[in-house]
Amino acid sequence: MRRARHILPPETRTRPTLVADNASASRDAHWRENTMKSKTTRLLRILSDIRHAQRCTAMRAARAAAEADAVLAERDEPAQDERDDAESDDATATPRSRIGSPH
Repeated sequence: MRRARHILPPETRTRPTLVADNASASRDAHWRENTMKSKTTRLLRILSDIRHAQRCTAMRAARAAAEADAVLAERDEPAQDERDDAESDDATATPRSRIGSPH
């Protein structure tokens, strides 16, 4: 039986050293830079989502307040109309005396 040929040569194992060579240092710097970029991008997206939610919440709150004001205004308007009707009816009617007459 024939052994399978490896496409890639086996990786040479080196002893770990305390001093990093230039290749691993630049690789680490590149990895750190990409990680920071992705973290920054993620944080910016999160902050953007928070701002959007706050704006939407503020707009929803303003809309709800406007609707509440409209409802309150609608409730006040008929009361004003009733007062106007009552005042106009009182002005045209003959005033009654406090002493009730049988007629």
